[in-house]
Amino acid sequence: MSFRSIFINPGARLMKMVVYDSKTHQLRGSKLFSALSGKINSNKHIEIVPCKVGGIDSAWFTPRKLKTNRLLLYLHGGGYGACSWETHRPLISMLCMEAGIKALAMNYRLAPEFPFPAALDNTMTAYRFLLDQFNASDIIIGGDSAGGGLTMATLLKIKLEGLPMPGRAFGLSPWLDLTGSGESMFTRAAMDPIIDPEAMKVWAKRYLNGADPKNPLVSPLFGDLSGLPPLLVHVGENEVLYDDAFRFTEKARNAGIEIHFRSWKRMVHVFQFLGQLMPEAMESIYDIRDFMLEENIKSVIAIKTQKR
Repeated sequence: MSFRSIFINPGARLMKMVVYDSKTHQLRGSKLFSALSGKINSNKHIEIVPCKVGGIDSAWFTPRKLKTNRLLLYLHGGGYGACSWETHRPLISMLCMEAGIKALAMNYRLAPEFPFPAALDNTMTAYRFLLDQFNASDIIIGGDSAGGGLTMATLLKIKLEGLPMPGRAFGLSPWLDLTGSGESMFTRAAMDPIIDPEAMKVWAKRYLNGADPKNPLVSPLFGDLSGLPPLLVHVGENEVLYDDAFRFTEKARNAGIEIHFRSWKRMVHVFQFLGQLMPEAMESIYDIRDFMLEENIKSVIAIKTQKR
């Protein structure tokens, strides 16, 4: 645990006070996320080119030093109702630069204007678009928070439609259970400086718009996880979403899925945003980099598990 981690909880609470309106459960200014996360020199380190995929605003992230022909489809978080690839530019850029991997990030449609299944329909459009250009085994899908849940929902939808699975996928602090049934939603509520369980009920209601919260395509925890590709899940121990990640991992392992789960002491929701400030955040990013690049996922997971 680094010395800086002592300040992460009060710092996260201060950030929440600045950007979050607790009365409306909306962000006051999502652009602040980019400012608080630090800036990436897009000219020197990475090229970011806005584009359209299926009519949806998206962007290509291409690092100056490509190390692989694999491709990352990144799905941003934001409770299915906020944020974009613009707010997540620092995090996506760090992942791309460390791994030397090209990424496509999509501004999938957001609730409440566009509830379920709008976001999933958009990600499936993006995946089919990528299948026309890349081998499925070279595609990686990943995301944070709601984007992490949407990542796993996309895998289940891919299986339902009989499409070839991507090579691997990852979720950072993934929101996998919109019923809010995890014990950590209550036992860690006072510890979590970012996510309010009551707010999550509002976000879930906006996204569901009457849909069954146990539908695996909104809550992947309740799905049949057999047949999914190798997975990586990272979560902070101070999160109300901790049990979402832990229960999903246990279920995936019981289904015979290769999955690398790691929890981080004192860390908060999507702490990887602090990669330029926190050693723990950079270590997580290095972990994700290795997961995306290594050929033999099973041996990499085994080695990391033994060390930790």
